[in-house]
Amino acid sequence: MALIIKSGFNLFSTRLFLILIFIMMTSPISNHIIVRSAYFNGIQIKGDNEK
Repeated sequence: MALIIKSGFNLFSTRLFLILIFIMMTSPISNHIIVRSAYFNGIQIKGDNEK
């Protein structure tokens, strides 16, 4: 976001905005796939209260 504000509104900031949206959309999906794969392969997932 800081680069978009610093560069002003131009083609570069539009590209940065599209990259930001792409990362925000794909990050939760990839995290879900990684955790689901670990669960199905029998890896124990620790909770917040476990150490």
